[in-house]
Amino acid sequence: MTGASFLLNVLTARALGPEGRGHYSASLMIIMLAAGLAQFGLAQALVVRWREAQNQNATRYALVSAIVVALLAMALAACILSFNGNGIDEFATLIAVASAPYSVYLFTTSALQLDAGLALFNVARLALPLAMLCAAFSLYLTSHLSASSLLSCQLLLTSTIALLLLHSVLRILKREGNGAGAQLRLTSNFGLGIKYHSVTALGLATGHVDKLVLLSQSTAAQFGIYSVSYASSRLLGMMQDSASAALFAANAGKLDNNPLDDLATSFRLTFYPLTLLSTGVAAASPALLSWVFGEQFQDAAISFSILCFECVIGSSSWLLAQYYQARIQPGRVLLRQTVALIPVIVAIPFIPQENAANWLATALLASSLLRLLLTVMLLRVDTGFNPHQLAPRISDISLVLRTFARISPWKIR
Repeated sequence: MTGASFLLNVLTARALGPEGRGHYSASLMIIMLAAGLAQFGLAQALVVRWREAQNQNATRYALVSAIVVALLAMALAACILSFNGNGIDEFATLIAVASAPYSVYLFTTSALQLDAGLALFNVARLALPLAMLCAAFSLYLTSHLSASSLLSCQLLLTSTIALLLLHSVLRILKREGNGAGAQLRLTSNFGLGIKYHSVTALGLATGHVDKLVLLSQSTAAQFGIYSVSYASSRLLGMMQDSASAALFAANAGKLDNNPLDDLATSFRLTFYPLTLLSTGVAAASPALLSWVFGEQFQDAAISFSILCFECVIGSSSWLLAQYYQARIQPGRVLLRQTVALIPVIVAIPFIPQENAANWLATALLASSLLRLLLTVMLLRVDTGFNPHQLAPRISDISLVLRTFARISPWKIR
Protein backbone atom coordinates (compact mmCIF):
# COMPACT_ATOMS: atom_id res chain seq x y z
CA MET A 1 0.00 0.00 0.00
CA THR A 2 2.79 2.41 0.93
CA GLY A 3 4.66 1.75 -2.31
CA ALA A 4 1.56 2.06 -4.46
CA SER A 5 0.51 5.36 -2.86
CA PHE A 6 4.00 6.80 -3.21
CA LEU A 7 4.37 5.80 -6.87
CA LEU A 8 0.94 7.24 -7.67
CA ASN A 9 1.98 10.46 -5.95
CA VAL A 10 5.16 10.64 -8.02
CA LEU A 11 3.46 9.80 -11.31
CA THR A 12 0.66 12.34 -10.96
CA ALA A 13 3.02 15.08 -9.78
CA ARG A 14 5.44 14.62 -12.68
CA ALA A 15 2.77 14.10 -15.34
CA LEU A 16 0.29 16.80 -14.30
CA GLY A 17 2.66 19.41 -12.89
CA PRO A 18 1.79 21.64 -9.92
CA GLU A 19 -1.42 23.08 -11.41
CA GLY A 20 -2.89 19.81 -12.70
CA ARG A 21 -1.89 18.07 -9.51
CA GLY A 22 -3.58 20.87 -7.59
CA HIS A 23 -6.88 20.30 -9.41
CA TYR A 24 -6.71 16.54 -8.86
CA SER A 25 -5.68 16.85 -5.20
CA ALA A 26 -8.42 19.38 -4.42
CA SER A 27 -11.05 17.14 -6.03
CA LEU A 28 -9.80 14.06 -4.23
CA MET A 29 -9.65 15.94 -0.92
CA ILE A 30 -13.35 16.85 -1.15
CA ILE A 31 -14.26 13.26 -2.04
CA MET A 32 -12.33 11.90 0.92
CA LEU A 33 -13.60 14.56 3.33
CA ALA A 34 -17.25 14.09 2.35
CA ALA A 35 -16.96 10.29 2.53
CA GLY A 36 -15.23 10.43 5.90
CA LEU A 37 -17.81 12.78 7.40
CA ALA A 38 -20.62 10.54 6.12
CA GLN A 39 -19.49 7.46 8.10
CA PHE A 40 -21.12 8.37 11.44
CA GLY A 41 -19.19 5.57 13.14
CA LEU A 42 -21.55 2.93 11.75
CA ALA A 43 -18.76 0.49 10.88
CA GLN A 44 -17.08 0.82 14.29
CA ALA A 45 -20.43 0.30 16.01
CA LEU A 46 -20.95 -2.85 13.96
CA VAL A 47 -17.53 -4.24 14.90
CA VAL A 48 -17.98 -3.50 18.61
CA ARG A 49 -21.52 -4.88 18.87
CA TRP A 50 -20.55 -7.96 16.91
CA ARG A 51 -17.60 -8.55 19.22
CA GLU A 52 -19.91 -8.33 22.25
CA ALA A 53 -22.58 -10.70 20.89
CA GLN A 54 -23.18 -11.88 17.36
CA ASN A 55 -26.38 -10.08 16.54
CA GLN A 56 -29.45 -10.90 14.56
CA ASN A 57 -30.14 -8.92 11.41
CA ALA A 58 -26.50 -7.83 11.10
CA THR A 59 -26.40 -8.30 7.32
CA ARG A 60 -29.37 -5.97 6.83
CA TYR A 61 -27.73 -3.42 9.15
CA ALA A 62 -24.54 -3.50 7.06
CA LEU A 63 -26.42 -3.15 3.77
CA VAL A 64 -28.61 -0.27 4.96
CA SER A 65 -25.58 1.46 6.49
CA ALA A 66 -23.72 1.28 3.18
CA ILE A 67 -26.63 2.93 1.37
CA VAL A 68 -26.95 5.63 4.03
CA VAL A 69 -23.24 6.60 3.98
CA ALA A 70 -23.25 6.72 0.16
CA LEU A 71 -26.20 9.13 0.02
CA LEU A 72 -24.81 11.27 2.83
CA ALA A 73 -21.43 11.53 1.11
CA MET A 74 -22.98 12.86 -2.09
CA ALA A 75 -24.94 15.49 -0.17
CA LEU A 76 -21.90 16.54 1.85
CA ALA A 77 -19.69 16.77 -1.25
CA ALA A 78 -22.23 19.06 -2.92
CA CYS A 79 -22.35 21.18 0.24
CA ILE A 80 -18.55 21.49 0.47
CA LEU A 81 -18.32 22.42 -3.22
CA SER A 82 -20.89 25.18 -2.76
CA PHE A 83 -18.65 26.83 -0.16
CA ASN A 84 -15.18 25.92 -1.38
CA GLY A 85 -15.06 24.88 -5.03
CA ASN A 86 -12.43 27.38 -6.09
CA GLY A 87 -10.89 26.29 -9.40
CA ILE A 88 -12.56 22.87 -9.58
CA ASP A 89 -16.11 23.79 -10.63
CA GLU A 90 -15.70 21.81 -13.85
CA PHE A 91 -15.28 18.60 -11.81
CA ALA A 92 -18.20 19.25 -9.42
CA THR A 93 -20.56 16.57 -10.72
CA LEU A 94 -17.81 13.96 -10.93
CA ILE A 95 -16.67 14.77 -7.40
CA ALA A 96 -20.18 14.46 -5.92
CA VAL A 97 -20.87 11.14 -7.67
CA ALA A 98 -17.45 9.66 -6.85
CA SER A 99 -17.88 10.43 -3.15
CA ALA A 100 -20.67 7.83 -2.86
CA PRO A 101 -18.66 4.68 -3.72
CA TYR A 102 -15.66 6.01 -1.80
CA SER A 103 -17.89 6.35 1.27
CA VAL A 104 -18.98 2.71 0.88
CA TYR A 105 -15.32 1.76 0.45
CA LEU A 106 -14.45 3.42 3.77
CA PHE A 107 -17.40 1.78 5.54
CA THR A 108 -16.64 -1.72 4.27
CA THR A 109 -12.90 -1.42 4.91
CA SER A 110 -13.56 -0.50 8.55
CA ALA A 111 -16.20 -3.22 8.86
CA LEU A 112 -13.70 -5.84 7.72
CA GLN A 113 -12.11 -5.51 11.15
CA LEU A 114 -14.83 -8.03 12.04
CA ASP A 115 -12.18 -10.54 11.02
CA ALA A 116 -9.60 -10.29 13.82
CA GLY A 117 -6.97 -11.77 11.50
CA LEU A 118 -7.27 -8.59 9.36
CA ALA A 119 -6.41 -10.47 6.16
CA LEU A 120 -9.30 -8.97 4.17
CA PHE A 121 -8.84 -5.61 5.89
CA ASN A 122 -5.25 -5.39 4.64
CA VAL A 123 -6.29 -6.49 1.15
CA ALA A 124 -8.98 -3.79 1.12
CA ARG A 125 -6.51 -1.07 2.08
CA LEU A 126 -4.13 -2.16 -0.68
CA ALA A 127 -6.67 -2.76 -3.44
CA LEU A 128 -7.66 0.82 -4.28
CA PRO A 129 -4.17 2.44 -4.28
CA LEU A 130 -2.80 -0.41 -6.37
CA ALA A 131 -5.71 -0.26 -8.82
CA MET A 132 -5.38 3.51 -9.15
CA LEU A 133 -1.63 3.19 -9.75
CA CYS A 134 -2.23 0.71 -12.59
CA ALA A 135 -4.93 2.94 -14.07
CA ALA A 136 -2.78 6.08 -13.86
CA PHE A 137 0.17 4.30 -15.47
CA SER A 138 -2.05 3.06 -18.30
CA LEU A 139 -3.38 6.57 -18.88
CA TYR A 140 0.17 7.92 -18.85
CA LEU A 141 1.33 5.42 -21.48
CA THR A 142 -1.60 6.34 -23.74
CA SER A 143 -1.09 10.11 -23.18
CA HIS A 144 -4.56 10.47 -21.61
CA LEU A 145 -3.49 11.25 -18.05
CA SER A 146 -5.36 14.27 -16.68
CA ALA A 147 -7.23 15.29 -13.55
CA SER A 148 -10.54 14.46 -15.24
CA SER A 149 -9.46 11.01 -16.45
CA LEU A 150 -8.03 10.16 -13.02
CA LEU A 151 -11.29 11.13 -11.30
CA SER A 152 -13.25 9.01 -13.78
CA CYS A 153 -11.01 6.04 -13.00
CA GLN A 154 -11.44 6.76 -9.30
CA LEU A 155 -15.21 6.51 -9.70
CA LEU A 156 -15.10 3.28 -11.70
CA LEU A 157 -12.50 1.46 -9.63
CA THR A 158 -13.85 2.55 -6.26
CA SER A 159 -17.36 1.43 -7.22
CA THR A 160 -16.10 -2.00 -8.23
CA ILE A 161 -13.91 -2.52 -5.17
CA ALA A 162 -16.55 -1.18 -2.77
CA LEU A 163 -19.14 -3.66 -4.05
CA LEU A 164 -16.69 -6.55 -3.70
CA LEU A 165 -15.81 -5.51 -0.15
CA LEU A 166 -19.48 -5.15 0.78
CA HIS A 167 -20.03 -8.69 -0.45
CA SER A 168 -17.13 -9.84 1.76
CA VAL A 169 -18.58 -8.10 4.83
CA LEU A 170 -22.00 -9.68 4.27
CA ARG A 171 -20.39 -13.08 3.80
CA ILE A 172 -18.49 -12.80 7.10
CA LEU A 173 -21.67 -11.84 8.94
CA LYS A 174 -23.60 -14.74 7.42
CA ARG A 175 -20.82 -17.29 7.93
CA GLU A 176 -19.99 -16.48 11.55
CA GLY A 177 -23.37 -15.30 12.79
CA ASN A 178 -25.43 -17.49 15.11
CA GLY A 179 -28.31 -15.07 15.70
CA ALA A 180 -27.87 -15.30 19.46
CA GLY A 181 -27.61 -11.58 20.14
CA ALA A 182 -30.25 -8.90 19.99
CA GLN A 183 -31.29 -7.40 16.68
CA LEU A 184 -28.81 -4.90 15.31
CA ARG A 185 -30.59 -1.80 14.05
CA LEU A 186 -29.34 1.40 12.51
CA THR A 187 -31.25 3.64 14.93
CA SER A 188 -30.30 1.77 18.09
CA ASN A 189 -26.58 1.87 17.25
CA PHE A 190 -26.58 5.44 16.01
CA GLY A 191 -25.69 6.75 19.48
CA LEU A 192 -22.59 4.55 19.73
CA GLY A 193 -21.67 5.40 16.16
CA ILE A 194 -21.93 9.12 16.90
CA LYS A 195 -19.46 8.73 19.78
CA TYR A 196 -16.92 7.23 17.42
CA HIS A 197 -17.81 9.62 14.63
CA SER A 198 -17.33 12.72 16.74
CA VAL A 199 -13.71 11.65 17.13
CA THR A 200 -13.37 10.87 13.43
CA ALA A 201 -15.02 14.13 12.39
CA LEU A 202 -12.67 16.20 14.53
CA GLY A 203 -9.74 14.22 13.15
CA LEU A 204 -10.93 14.98 9.62
CA ALA A 205 -11.29 18.64 10.53
CA THR A 206 -7.76 18.73 11.93
CA GLY A 207 -6.36 16.87 8.93
CA HIS A 208 -8.17 18.90 6.26
CA VAL A 209 -8.56 22.41 7.64
CA ASP A 210 -5.10 23.36 6.37
CA LYS A 211 -5.93 22.24 2.85
CA LEU A 212 -9.38 23.86 2.86
CA VAL A 213 -7.88 27.17 3.97
CA LEU A 214 -5.04 26.93 1.46
CA LEU A 215 -7.45 26.01 -1.35
CA SER A 216 -9.42 29.20 -0.73
CA GLN A 217 -6.33 31.44 -0.52
CA SER A 218 -3.87 30.03 -3.06
CA THR A 219 -3.55 29.12 -6.71
CA ALA A 220 -4.01 25.58 -8.01
CA ALA A 221 -0.24 25.30 -8.50
CA GLN A 222 0.51 26.31 -4.90
CA PHE A 223 -2.10 23.87 -3.65
CA GLY A 224 -0.62 21.13 -5.84
CA ILE A 225 2.86 21.68 -4.39
CA TYR A 226 1.54 21.54 -0.82
CA SER A 227 -0.58 18.46 -1.51
CA VAL A 228 2.47 16.58 -2.76
CA SER A 229 4.43 17.41 0.40
CA TYR A 230 1.50 16.42 2.62
CA ALA A 231 0.79 13.14 0.81
CA SER A 232 4.48 12.18 0.78
CA SER A 233 4.86 12.84 4.50
CA ARG A 234 1.94 10.49 5.28
CA LEU A 235 4.06 7.55 4.20
CA LEU A 236 5.96 7.77 7.47
CA GLY A 237 2.81 6.99 9.46
CA MET A 238 1.67 3.91 7.58
CA MET A 239 3.29 1.45 9.99
CA GLN A 240 1.69 3.12 13.01
CA ASP A 241 -1.71 3.26 11.32
CA SER A 242 -1.53 -0.48 10.62
CA ALA A 243 -0.60 -1.15 14.24
CA SER A 244 -3.55 0.98 15.42
CA ALA A 245 -5.96 -0.99 13.25
CA ALA A 246 -4.58 -4.31 14.48
CA LEU A 247 -4.82 -3.30 18.15
CA PHE A 248 -8.38 -2.04 17.74
CA ALA A 249 -9.46 -5.22 15.96
CA ALA A 250 -7.91 -7.42 18.64
CA ASN A 251 -9.39 -5.55 21.61
CA ALA A 252 -12.63 -3.93 20.39
CA GLY A 253 -15.43 -4.52 22.87
CA LYS A 254 -13.31 -6.86 25.03
CA LEU A 255 -13.38 -4.95 28.30
CA ASP A 256 -11.46 -7.69 30.13
CA ASN A 257 -8.42 -7.06 27.95
CA ASN A 258 -5.79 -4.52 29.00
CA PRO A 259 -3.91 -3.49 25.86
CA LEU A 260 -1.71 -0.85 27.54
CA ASP A 261 1.44 -2.97 27.48
CA ASP A 262 0.94 -3.76 23.80
CA LEU A 263 0.25 -0.09 23.05
CA ALA A 264 3.40 1.03 24.86
CA THR A 265 5.52 -1.55 23.05
CA SER A 266 4.07 -0.58 19.67
CA PHE A 267 4.72 3.08 20.48
CA ARG A 268 8.39 2.47 21.35
CA LEU A 269 9.03 0.26 18.33
CA THR A 270 7.65 2.85 15.90
CA PHE A 271 8.01 6.35 17.38
CA TYR A 272 11.77 6.48 17.91
CA PRO A 273 12.91 4.83 14.65
CA LEU A 274 10.45 6.92 12.61
CA THR A 275 11.53 10.14 14.35
CA LEU A 276 15.12 9.41 13.39
CA LEU A 277 14.02 8.61 9.85
CA SER A 278 12.07 11.87 9.69
CA THR A 279 15.18 13.79 10.72
CA GLY A 280 17.17 12.29 7.87
CA VAL A 281 14.40 12.81 5.34
CA ALA A 282 13.92 16.42 6.43
CA ALA A 283 17.63 17.18 6.09
CA ALA A 284 17.66 15.83 2.55
CA SER A 285 14.21 17.16 1.56
CA PRO A 286 15.28 19.84 -0.98
CA ALA A 287 17.30 17.35 -3.00
CA LEU A 288 14.76 14.54 -2.50
CA LEU A 289 11.75 16.54 -3.66
CA SER A 290 13.58 17.90 -6.68
CA TRP A 291 14.86 14.47 -7.69
CA VAL A 292 11.62 12.54 -7.12
CA PHE A 293 8.93 15.02 -8.16
CA GLY A 294 10.79 17.58 -10.24
CA GLU A 295 12.31 20.99 -9.61
CA GLN A 296 8.87 22.64 -9.58
CA PHE A 297 8.15 20.97 -6.22
CA GLN A 298 11.40 21.96 -4.52
CA ASP A 299 9.65 24.89 -2.80
CA ALA A 300 7.76 22.39 -0.61
CA ALA A 301 10.93 21.38 1.28
CA ILE A 302 10.19 23.30 4.50
CA SER A 303 6.52 22.33 4.77
CA PHE A 304 7.39 18.74 3.88
CA SER A 305 10.01 18.59 6.64
CA ILE A 306 7.59 19.92 9.23
CA LEU A 307 4.83 17.56 8.09
CA CYS A 308 7.11 14.52 8.38
CA PHE A 309 7.48 15.09 12.13
CA GLU A 310 3.79 15.99 12.42
CA CYS A 311 2.81 12.69 10.83
CA VAL A 312 4.92 10.54 13.16
CA ILE A 313 3.77 12.39 16.29
CA GLY A 314 0.11 12.39 15.24
CA SER A 315 0.13 8.69 14.34
CA SER A 316 1.80 7.86 17.66
CA SER A 317 -0.92 9.76 19.49
CA TRP A 318 -3.62 7.84 17.61
CA LEU A 319 -1.89 4.56 18.44
CA LEU A 320 -2.13 5.26 22.18
CA ALA A 321 -5.73 6.45 21.79
CA GLN A 322 -6.75 2.94 20.71
CA TYR A 323 -7.06 2.12 24.42
CA TYR A 324 -10.16 4.30 24.57
CA GLN A 325 -11.42 3.31 21.13
CA ALA A 326 -11.31 -0.40 21.94
CA ARG A 327 -12.94 0.07 25.35
CA ILE A 328 -15.84 2.05 23.88
CA GLN A 329 -14.72 5.32 25.50
CA PRO A 330 -14.42 7.60 22.47
CA GLY A 331 -15.37 10.57 24.63
CA ARG A 332 -11.78 10.71 25.90
CA VAL A 333 -10.47 10.73 22.35
CA LEU A 334 -12.99 13.43 21.51
CA LEU A 335 -11.62 15.58 24.34
CA ARG A 336 -8.06 15.41 23.09
CA GLN A 337 -9.15 16.07 19.51
CA THR A 338 -11.15 19.12 20.54
CA VAL A 339 -8.40 20.71 22.63
CA ALA A 340 -5.80 19.96 19.96
CA LEU A 341 -7.72 22.03 17.41
CA ILE A 342 -6.84 25.20 19.31
CA PRO A 343 -3.41 25.79 17.67
CA VAL A 344 -4.92 25.43 14.19
CA ILE A 345 -7.88 27.70 14.92
CA VAL A 346 -5.61 30.34 16.45
CA ALA A 347 -3.20 30.20 13.50
CA ILE A 348 -5.77 30.67 10.73
CA PRO A 349 -6.43 34.43 11.18
CA PHE A 350 -2.70 35.14 11.14
CA ILE A 351 -1.80 33.23 7.97
CA PRO A 352 0.70 35.37 6.02
CA GLN A 353 0.35 36.02 2.31
CA GLU A 354 3.70 34.35 1.72
CA ASN A 355 4.70 30.98 3.17
CA ALA A 356 1.11 30.10 4.07
CA ALA A 357 1.91 26.41 3.63
CA ASN A 358 4.77 26.54 6.16
CA TRP A 359 2.55 28.40 8.64
CA LEU A 360 -0.24 25.82 8.35
CA ALA A 361 2.19 22.90 8.61
CA THR A 362 3.61 24.36 11.83
CA ALA A 363 0.11 24.73 13.26
CA LEU A 364 -0.58 21.06 12.47
CA LEU A 365 2.67 20.06 14.19
CA ALA A 366 1.66 21.97 17.33
CA SER A 367 -1.74 20.27 17.23
CA SER A 368 -0.17 16.80 16.99
CA LEU A 369 2.18 17.50 19.88
CA LEU A 370 -0.73 18.67 22.01
CA ARG A 371 -2.75 15.54 21.14
CA LEU A 372 0.12 13.28 22.16
CA LEU A 373 0.65 15.04 25.48
CA LEU A 374 -3.07 15.01 26.26
CA THR A 375 -3.36 11.31 25.43
CA VAL A 376 -0.53 10.38 27.79
CA MET A 377 -2.00 12.60 30.52
CA LEU A 378 -5.45 11.03 30.15
CA LEU A 379 -4.02 7.52 30.31
CA ARG A 380 -2.10 8.52 33.43
CA VAL A 381 -5.24 9.89 35.13
CA ASP A 382 -7.62 7.11 34.05
CA THR A 383 -5.43 4.02 34.39
CA GLY A 384 -2.34 5.01 36.39
CA PHE A 385 -0.29 4.48 33.24
CA ASN A 386 3.38 5.27 33.79
CA PRO A 387 4.77 7.49 30.97
CA HIS A 388 8.19 5.89 31.54
CA GLN A 389 6.79 2.86 29.70
CA LEU A 390 7.12 4.91 26.53
CA ALA A 391 10.86 5.45 27.00
CA PRO A 392 13.13 3.38 24.70
CA ARG A 393 14.48 0.09 26.07
CA ILE A 394 17.37 -2.18 25.15
CA SER A 395 14.94 -5.10 25.12
CA ASP A 396 13.11 -3.49 22.19
CA ILE A 397 16.16 -4.03 20.01
CA SER A 398 16.19 -7.72 20.93
CA LEU A 399 12.48 -7.96 20.13
CA VAL A 400 13.01 -6.44 16.70
CA LEU A 401 15.92 -8.80 15.98
CA ARG A 402 13.93 -11.84 17.07
CA THR A 403 10.99 -10.77 14.91
CA PHE A 404 13.27 -10.22 11.92
CA ALA A 405 14.90 -13.61 12.46
CA ARG A 406 11.48 -15.29 12.55
CA ILE A 407 10.23 -13.76 9.29
CA SER A 408 13.51 -13.54 7.42
CA PRO A 409 14.31 -16.20 4.78
CA TRP A 410 17.88 -16.12 6.06
CA LYS A 411 18.39 -17.82 9.40
CA ILE A 412 20.38 -15.80 11.92
CA ARG A 413 22.52 -18.08 14.06
